[in-house]
Amino acid sequence: MNATIKNKYINKYSGIIIFSFLAVLCVANTYFLDKNVSRHVSESLKVLLAAGALCLVMGWTSIPKRLAIVLLSVLIFLSAANYMRWGPALLTERVDSYDLIHYYLGAKYFNELGYYDLYPAIASVDAEAGPFDTRLISYRAQDPVTGYAERPITEAIARGREVREERFSPERWKLFEKDFLHLQRDFNLTRKLWAILIYDRGFNATPAWIALFSPVANLFPVDYIKWLCSADIIFMAIGLLFIRWAYGNVAALWALEFIFLSYSLRWPVVGWAFFRYDWVCALMVALALIKKKHYFWAGAMTAFASLFRLFPALWMFGPATKGIINLINFKDFSLNWNRRLLLLAGGFLVIAVTVEGIALIKFGADPIKAHTANIVEHIKPEELSSKRLGFAIGMFFDGKLLPKTFPDERKRKIKIYKNFHLFNAFIVLGALAWFLRNRPDDEAFAYGFIPFFMLLTASYYYAVTRILLIVIHAAHIDKTRHRIALAFLVALELFSHWAEISFEEHRAFLIGYLAWGLTLYSVYIVWSLFEDEQEAKLASRIGPAA
Repeated sequence: MNATIKNKYINKYSGIIIFSFLAVLCVANTYFLDKNVSRHVSESLKVLLAAGALCLVMGWTSIPKRLAIVLLSVLIFLSAANYMRWGPALLTERVDSYDLIHYYLGAKYFNELGYYDLYPAIASVDAEAGPFDTRLISYRAQDPVTGYAERPITEAIARGREVREERFSPERWKLFEKDFLHLQRDFNLTRKLWAILIYDRGFNATPAWIALFSPVANLFPVDYIKWLCSADIIFMAIGLLFIRWAYGNVAALWALEFIFLSYSLRWPVVGWAFFRYDWVCALMVALALIKKKHYFWAGAMTAFASLFRLFPALWMFGPATKGIINLINFKDFSLNWNRRLLLLAGGFLVIAVTVEGIALIKFGADPIKAHTANIVEHIKPEELSSKRLGFAIGMFFDGKLLPKTFPDERKRKIKIYKNFHLFNAFIVLGALAWFLRNRPDDEAFAYGFIPFFMLLTASYYYAVTRILLIVIHAAHIDKTRHRIALAFLVALELFSHWAEISFEEHRAFLIGYLAWGLTLYSVYIVWSLFEDEQEAKLASRIGPAA
């Protein structure tokens, strides 16, 4: 085998070799150490690991490329073992009962419970089995007319018994009892979390997600729930392999490091919940497909992500505005249809209409109306919490060490000054749209995080979508502006973990500063796109003369 063929072979399979080697090492390491440390210890170490990642980003171009990749691989190895808390239990035993009670039970028994009767049903089972917490006196009821309301737990128990008699067969109710009690009492659900759970906002998965995945939930008995949760690990692996295929080893390795370091992935832990990261995989695959010019299938994958969580539709912002801005040729006022972006839109629409049609046929229109009403209620300023992240949070944060809960005063300001928030957001988004008009399609797609952040206030774990930004910047890490942006994103992870361990009871403080940081990042991206455009214009003027 000559040197050329050997190098080609190594380059082709190096990604698979690196990922396989790291996976084996991490699993072997966690089994060997068997420490199973607490989340506090793990997140304390994430501060040091993020600091190491930040130093590596800043010095990337100053050291040999092979050494940089070796150092990154070592960081990934340590970060992965730390994410698994230095032991096998997280990977092989633990699940998140809190999340599974919502998503696994909610999907499995949707025909009987719908969107509004999960809490009454589990409250009645809990009461009859012996109350998990006798101090529990109220719960958060959901109603299609009044929205959310605090009601006595006795009403939930009575309603649960009505649901049992009216909608469940005896066999089905017995199975429901078994599933719920197993999740509530045989895993890591504490009495404190149970009290919080029954006062949460219920099961709010989209009808499309339920239509596709309720058969899966019914197929897997609760005894095999850990196997079912492991599907999220497969989803993430698929997304990373697509990123490696489209962008190469460096981008894929940085994306893998982000998964193990990201504050957004502290809950639910990957491998602890039921199909919670399918939509992240879909967006990663869509980005890779755009890079490889498979536009129709990229649109289809974006549609799946949007059907599962709604907001991923905002990742179509860049391609859509780019197509619209470039549509009209102002020289002769002809129309310039961008065939690539039309294929992207076509793939999106075909899948969106098809899957929504399946959900409509399966459930009818009522669940779609109920889900819409739930989401409208859920995004009201009154429902904001310290777990929600967005530009609006940053605008009305004063930098003080706020408590863990989100102050009512902030909620009122966000509601009163909603138009002011949107005005500022649209200024940034207008500039972003204009400067994206000549950028590559995949870059325009990846910056969909910016309209998501600017317009919505979503739970912090949905900010895992920053992984697409990591990919774009890491793929061009040799360019200064991308290296600065990547360093900025890593620095925000460092800050988030530091704030979490330093001010554990002040999450609103963490979220406020994180919102400020992401606002600065968004403005920096717009400015850097402007700078790139100016440099390109200058180069085009100088070129002919040279």
